[in-house]
Amino acid sequence: MPDPRLATAVLVGMSALCPGCCQLARYVCGPDDSAWVQVSYATPTDTLRTLREAFRRDDEVAIYKCLSLRFRGEFGADALVTKVALDRLEEENPGLHMVGYAEIEPVPDSTPERPWFVMRVGDRGFRVGLVRQAFWSVDYGAETDPDDYRLGGGSVLRDPAALRELVRIRSDDLSAVVTVTTPPIDTPEMTVDALREIRVGFQWKVDAIEPLPTD
Repeated sequence: MPDPRLATAVLVGMSALCPGCCQLARYVCGPDDSAWVQVSYATPTDTLRTLREAFRRDDEVAIYKCLSLRFRGEFGADALVTKVALDRLEEENPGLHMVGYAEIEPVPDSTPERPWFVMRVGDRGFRVGLVRQAFWSVDYGAETDPDDYRLGGGSVLRDPAALRELVRIRSDDLSAVVTVTTPPIDTPEMTVDALREIRVGFQWKVDAIEPLPTD
């Protein structure tokens, strides 16, 4: 009877040699469970690398976080029905689950405001469009418990231009003053000592996925 350890070693070696074998490894070995390399939405390429790794690990929550607010709504995705929504997304884009092993190529005729990329693996490819999405968040916790900090509030702004209403910047030769005004937070009154982080800014999120024709 063949030694299963030998079969596993052969499979791992083959998966390092060709994309097709990577697909075989995905089906036989299951999702990648090694340490995450990165989670970033700072640039379009960062977001696609995060998406690729999320698919390779079959991490539904991480995939969900890569999608724009508009695209989530198109598939009815929210924190409670993420699996249902992603199943539908994959049904409409056969082979999408394999983009964890895809090469990422920019589309030359796309614009900086609406960049498009091609994610290709084997004989399948997908055009992926991204948008810049504004957000705000406030995190704080109990002053007596440093580990109790994921409280506060936050939201994605449907209109990125609305970020201009939350942030005011005044500067002169000596100093700069940045004022951040957030919407109401339905939590007990917090103090400066309890504050962990205030964030406002932009992130790139996936706003469209289109399958490319197969030969």
